[in-house]
Amino acid sequence: MVAVGRAPGHGPRLPRSPGDAIDPAPVAVAVAAAPAAVAAPTAAPAALEEVGATLCRACGLCCNGALYAYVSLSDVEAARLRTRLPVFQTARETDHDFALPCSLHGAEGCTIYEDRPNTCASYSCFLLDAVQGGRLRLPRALRAVGELRATITTLEAALPPGDSLWERAAVARSAPPPRDPRERAGHAAMLRGLDELEQRLRDEVDDRLPLAAEA
Repeated sequence: MVAVGRAPGHGPRLPRSPGDAIDPAPVAVAVAAAPAAVAAPTAAPAALEEVGATLCRACGLCCNGALYAYVSLSDVEAARLRTRLPVFQTARETDHDFALPCSLHGAEGCTIYEDRPNTCASYSCFLLDAVQGGRLRLPRALRAVGELRATITTLEAALPPGDSLWERAAVARSAPPPRDPRERAGHAAMLRGLDELEQRLRDEVDDRLPLAAEA
């Protein structure tokens, strides 16, 4: 676990989202390729952007539905991406969103990273803030991402069927404990794992996440 906090001037909040299965392979590749140096706060903007892109491309927790429910788009973005994303209009006719997980985020990360929506580009989590602020080394941040993704994958395998991590977690939490002692012990372990994951996401990624409270 890493100890990080949100620096002033963080990006805008995206709403809560359930999560989907995660492939940890891109994280392992990024850790191997990451420089050991800490990104200095006074580094050139291009250098900070490169460090941030390495972390974001390997992570994807805000893209794959593990954290947030949807992303808001401007009218221009909605028109540009409507044929590639399931864009829908909100109750307010001028607002456009698309639901997560993003269909343009795959095993290799975001496929439109250089042309991603402004909401995505301006979002910053604890880990990104800490790395770009010089408080955390990039390889350590990537390892933290890998741990979180591996935990999510393990929990996904134990949860009941469904469309998303936190919706499935809500079903598991509301279900009566199994009668069989072994199954009951496994169920209890799964619930503890969900609680621990939720706390780690709040501590290490974004403390503005409602997660289970709204699942």
